[in-house]
Amino acid sequence: GMLDAIVQVLLVVTMRLGHRGMTWSIAQSAMVISFLAAILIWGEHPGLWGWVGVTCILAAVILIGSNKSEAEKSVENNQRSSRSWLLLAILTMLVLGASQTLMGVPSRWANWSNAAGLRMPIALTGTAVMHAFIMLVNRRKLTRRVIPYSAAWAVLTFLAFLGLFFCLDRMAESNRAGIAYPIGIGTNIFAFSVYSYLRLSETYTKTRIAGLCLIVMGIVVMGVCMCK
Repeated sequence: GMLDAIVQVLLVVTMRLGHRGMTWSIAQSAMVISFLAAILIWGEHPGLWGWVGVTCILAAVILIGSNKSEAEKSVENNQRSSRSWLLLAILTMLVLGASQTLMGVPSRWANWSNAAGLRMPIALTGTAVMHAFIMLVNRRKLTRRVIPYSAAWAVLTFLAFLGLFFCLDRMAESNRAGIAYPIGIGTNIFAFSVYSYLRLSETYTKTRIAGLCLIVMGIVVMGVCMCK
């Protein structure tokens, strides 16, 4: 939970240095770490379809992350980009990968029950404690304007963790927990891209369309992997 909070701060700090699209792509690539950890540590066998699916989603993340609107290009051209952004982006990916891997550890324990019920308060408390610590260090105050957004974010985070742990527990039973994050991240990216198009009138380029097609393909083939 604490690592999850650190990732959020690292991501914001790194994006402020420029190269937002690539920073986002590198960070989201952390799903490969938890995927490989499932294979190397817990001996999961995703099969050919699992590898194909993860590769498709990873390629999609890179394509969508490298795609920039004219507004984004203008901002980055006017913004001084630090050379340290790449190291920070890689650090963000590593910390996020570690967080994702640790989230799935209890799902692999033998004779474990109600794992999601126990992990929820631990993970969320850890996140809250780390955020509070960061606020104190930076001398930030919680204003009235922020409270409604914070409350909504808390509810959504609770539901997201609840769904995540439920899926990790169920997928671990069939030795497939390693593909939980790739499927979840792929669905997240696809849903937000559709929202951006419908609500924000964002222009779709051939690169972004190709990326979305790869995401759908990756989710479908990993669904096939689950059925094997």
